[in-house]
Amino acid sequence: MNDGNPQIKTVALERPAPKLVQEILEGLHKLERSALSTRFNFLVNGQSGNSCEFDLGVCKGYADMLFFAGRIDSKQQQALTCYALDLSLG
Repeated sequence: MNDGNPQIKTVALERPAPKLVQEILEGLHKLERSALSTRFNFLVNGQSGNSCEFDLGVCKGYADMLFFAGRIDSKQQQALTCYALDLSLG
C-alpha cells in the first residue's frame, strides 16, 4: 500500500485518543488510519448522516477486520472497540 499517495488525506482526531489507541493508529497504513479516524470523528460530532449505533458498529467491524487480517492483536482490537464505545457515549 502506498502511504505516500497524496489522494489519501491525513485525518486528525477531534477528541484525543488514549496512548494505546494513538500507537495503534500510528502503526496502521495511511488509508486504514484515515478510515478509522474518520469514523471515530463521526462518533464525536455525529455528522455522518447515520445513527450513532451504525457508526459504532462500523468502528467495531473495522477493528475486527484488522484483527482477522493479522494487522492488530486482540488487545489492540479491544482498545479500538472500547475507544469507539467511549466516543459513542459522549
